[in-house]
Amino acid sequence: MYSRLKSLLFFLPVLLTGNLFSVVFATNDSLYNILSQSGSSQLSSNLNIIFQDLLRTNPSEGLSLGLRIASRIENEKNEKLFADYCYYMGSFQLRLSSEDISESYFSKALQIRRKQNDTEGLIRLLIKYAYLKIFFSDYNASSEMLMEAENLNENQKSPFHKTDINVAKAILYYIVEDRVVADSVIKAAITEAEYLGYEEGLNLALEHQGIISIALKKYDEAETVLLRAEKSVIAIGDKLMTAGLYDNLATLYTFMGQSEKAIDYVKKGLSLKKEMNYKWGDIVANSILGSVYFNMGKRAEALKLLEESFTVIQEKGYKRGIRTLASILANLNERAGNADAALKYFKIYKNISDSLRLEENLMIIESRKVEGDQKKKEAEIEKQAATARLNNLYITAVLFAGLLSLFIFVYVWLNRTRMRNINNGLAEKNRQLATDNDELEDLHQRLEKTGAEKNMLFGVFSHDIKNPVMAVMGYSEMLYEDYETMTVQEIRENLLKAKNAGVNLSNLTDNVLNWSLLNLDRLTVKNEVFAPAEVADKVLNIIESHAALKNISVISMADSAIRVSSDPNLYALLIRNFLTNAVKFTQPGKTVELTILMTDDTLITVIKDQGLGISDEIIDEILSGKAKSRRGTGSEKGTGLGLIICKAALEKLSGTMEIESALNEGTRIVLRIPVSEVTA
Repeated sequence: MYSRLKSLLFFLPVLLTGNLFSVVFATNDSLYNILSQSGSSQLSSNLNIIFQDLLRTNPSEGLSLGLRIASRIENEKNEKLFADYCYYMGSFQLRLSSEDISESYFSKALQIRRKQNDTEGLIRLLIKYAYLKIFFSDYNASSEMLMEAENLNENQKSPFHKTDINVAKAILYYIVEDRVVADSVIKAAITEAEYLGYEEGLNLALEHQGIISIALKKYDEAETVLLRAEKSVIAIGDKLMTAGLYDNLATLYTFMGQSEKAIDYVKKGLSLKKEMNYKWGDIVANSILGSVYFNMGKRAEALKLLEESFTVIQEKGYKRGIRTLASILANLNERAGNADAALKYFKIYKNISDSLRLEENLMIIESRKVEGDQKKKEAEIEKQAATARLNNLYITAVLFAGLLSLFIFVYVWLNRTRMRNINNGLAEKNRQLATDNDELEDLHQRLEKTGAEKNMLFGVFSHDIKNPVMAVMGYSEMLYEDYETMTVQEIRENLLKAKNAGVNLSNLTDNVLNWSLLNLDRLTVKNEVFAPAEVADKVLNIIESHAALKNISVISMADSAIRVSSDPNLYALLIRNFLTNAVKFTQPGKTVELTILMTDDTLITVIKDQGLGISDEIIDEILSGKAKSRRGTGSEKGTGLGLIICKAALEKLSGTMEIESALNEGTRIVLRIPVSEVTA
């Protein structure tokens, strides 16, 4: 029963608001003048155009205009015109929740259209009438009307009518609890509407899909389709349907436990309905807000809102609305422990339900009076009355047993819900503690990394930069003071050492600068057209003095014809650091090779040395960016910045690095960088 009450709650906005579109319309007096002054040949087309617009924008205005023009319609003595008039007046009354009057108009229109074999008009009327029968809970009649419309459309073959019929059938299946079938039918209707570009049918189908998905607890799916429908109806300026979608979204977010979103959508829907002076706006909004507040723990405020809505709808004598709100209030008061109030509203719910059921039975009896003579009708009525009495006795017994079962079920359900909420609260606290621990661990690791980087930077400035500066100064001072006593060879050697110290200082400065840009996230890629061989030659000119000191040959096998589009500075940074490392770890008298070639839009750079080699453990550290500096074969020191920067530069260039090495035999490093080759 509780799930049924929930269904009534979120179906209420759909029944009250309907599917309306916003258009610009003239004043009532202007429209009345147009219709009253139209000739007989123009009256029918003008009435259809004006009433269709008012049906979509302002049914209250349409009803007022229809009552004013009634005498003119009757004087025309035109049955088709009168059937159209009754169709629109019934639709206005349905939109304004005057269902009994609506049925009177629809019944007259149905009789005329069947008589005239107006298939097109009859299909539209049957679909609309089926919705009204759903509202009256006369599901058999609704189903029969939709079947009749479907049979008529077999000859008409209108894909638009087919879509409208499927949308209505989906709602009927949903109401009678066949929600899986409803879900399948409404999705088929959405596919049809999308294929046809039928915007009106698509928007209505999306809204109904959202409602059905809520019933099936497919909340993510419901959110997707309702937000899609919201975007569409806002784009076409459909304020009334937008307001209805806001109510459905508010109901969805209530079930999803997202109270703030639910409240926001309720307020937006209420604002639109107040703007359009929609008389049911406060009632729908307060009904949804009441449920939201109740779930938020604001029980007193929730019950107050629902009771205010109940009072208003009770004053208006809207029995189905009274029944729905009485069901909700009975349920919520029972959950809140207000036994007296729960019993009060349950009695109201039962009385109204009995009254409506009696009205429905009377409608059935009335519809059958025309089928036979007076004696047969009286006998049939008596028979039905006797059957009704027996049914009442049976229903009373069933209701008593049902109430007892309901009380037991609700009691057990509330206890289970309370325990589930406690368990969920504990689980949430555990998740929060785990999240806090993860954040603390992450912060600890970042602090350790920052400390290590700070120590490394201090070491660079206090020692690694100071050493080459002192070397340059020392060799310069020696040359200045002793050059007269030095041989030319000694002078050249000292100048070469000073140059090498300057080159080391320049490389170190570049690495510190690039390391700083990396930490500030300013190391960017600037694409230019360049020849990799030319970049390699410039790098070789820089490091050749260091290689010469160790008697190491650096051989370049770069294809000078290759021209690519990439970042030449980052590329120079990569090969300079890798070649410097190759020279650093190669024994004097050995060879370092540089090979550059292109394969399938990939620039391949290979640096091969005959040095000390690298262990698998250190290779893993290099690839993960955690390698520490080691002394070279000439006791050269390093900072460890070069490999860190090279790894970052490769990532910026979307490149990869492969390392093949054997201890005491040498290392081969392959860099693969995706580029665009430029032809001359």
